[in-house]
Amino acid sequence: MRRFDDHESYGDPRWAMVGSAVKLPGDRVPYQSVLRALGTFLDDRAASGINLLETEGGFAVRYQPDKRTPQTVLVTMNADEVASLAAEVDRRRRRKAFHFGGGNAGEHRTYENILRALGYELDQVQAYSILVDEIDEGMVVTYQYLNPQEGFNARKRMVILGTDAMKSVLEDAQARREQRKLGILTLLAS
Repeated sequence: MRRFDDHESYGDPRWAMVGSAVKLPGDRVPYQSVLRALGTFLDDRAASGINLLETEGGFAVRYQPDKRTPQTVLVTMNADEVASLAAEVDRRRRRKAFHFGGGNAGEHRTYENILRALGYELDQVQAYSILVDEIDEGMVVTYQYLNPQEGFNARKRMVILGTDAMKSVLEDAQARREQRKLGILTLLAS
């Protein structure tokens, strides 16, 4: 991700846990899975103008259900609900992978794709306490992270992803998938 601006904050030690607040027994659900699931949820509702806020117990999701009206919908999901949604999205995705009928070519999964790719980036920097806010020019993403080289205080980062930066994040995600496919084919050829 392209860094736009850094802001330091001295976090509460209770928040010094790294990773998503959404947890499965004994493990956390990666942001890549959580944000993909929330993106699918939003795509299924033809949402726009999204805002995702990680709370202590899950996520608050706000979106505009109709681009023509300023009305917004607020949905709160606890950690169990988000983990369940992520598991269901993963099950649906795996079932589609074995269906050779070709899928719906007109179906665009805009939020699912960009949020999944963004989730991967957030997992790489060991982010926590995330906020994703869609703006006219792209998305504003803020998160906290720990960097032992800078001391053990929680740090806060804000990144503004314009349309070019979001396109780059999606291209990087596609390249990772292509590389993984190549690796599987190489393994099968051996």
